[in-house]
Amino acid sequence: MNSVKKKLSLIILALLREYKHIVPIEVIERELVKEGASLDTVYSSLIKLEKDGKIGLIFEVRCPQCDNVLGTYCSIKEIPDILNCYHCSYKFRKRLDLRYALRIIIADQKFFRRARSQLCS
Repeated sequence: MNSVKKKLSLIILALLREYKHIVPIEVIERELVKEGASLDTVYSSLIKLEKDGKIGLIFEVRCPQCDNVLGTYCSIKEIPDILNCYHCSYKFRKRLDLRYALRIIIADQKFFRRARSQLCS
């Protein structure tokens, strides 16, 4: 791991401690871009930390029409191909509309293991 990615990884882990184990992706992006990182570098750092077992990614799916939370998943593969909002009845496909509906939350492994059964559908 080069020194830039190592620095970004340390910042991500510090944010997890500061935010008490769970941080929305928007906070990570904002803080790392302030440090001069590109979004590609931010995401490659997150992927490396996940592969190393230091963080877990939680995917919250919201309705693109009414913003209602439809489910929380621990893997993109767990998200159904077709989603139907039980609040406003909007129906959408994961492949086409997910980028408008997905919120990624980063959790440290301690929190992720403990909360996996409660958070993930």
